[in-house]
Amino acid sequence: MKVKLLAVLFMVTLFTFVGCDKDSITEAVLGDNSVTLTGDMTKSYDARAVAGLSKEESDSTFGIIMTQKDSQTEMLTFVKQASELPAVGTYDVGKIQLDTDLENKFISVYTIDNGAKSYIMYSGTVKITKSSSAKIAGTFDVAGYYFNGTSVDSTKILKAKGKFSTIPVDL
Repeated sequence: MKVKLLAVLFMVTLFTFVGCDKDSITEAVLGDNSVTLTGDMTKSYDARAVAGLSKEESDSTFGIIMTQKDSQTEMLTFVKQASELPAVGTYDVGKIQLDTDLENKFISVYTIDNGAKSYIMYSGTVKITKSSSAKIAGTFDVAGYYFNGTSVDSTKILKAKGKFSTIPVDL
């Protein structure tokens, strides 16, 4: 059930990201955004970031999506259940207890080659340092296991650290 929830939230965020109009995405990616990867792969890059709230009748989510500035084949996604922008504070990333943690934790996935490879983040934090309709900013420090589509390989660990600063949009 937990993996299904992760997949559903990730896909909802991904489809709404792709469905946004180009002008709002261009405005939203302005800011200071970077990602540093260590472990199973090592690299650092300047990133584009889109953050926003997707409001539905029965379920609303907040998401942050980061991609390389020169390529969108790799994506770091953070998603949490929320009816409004998250407050300034530190949020855990990782395992979700369905009854209690949906609004208190982020689910995070790093995908490579447009989703052909994935790392499901199992620990870490997202720290929101500014949260308003004009700007959402913060830092993250997470770690995840490689996921091949059917099972997790806990010997392949990816760590991602960085920062984001962007204008939140309605997704």
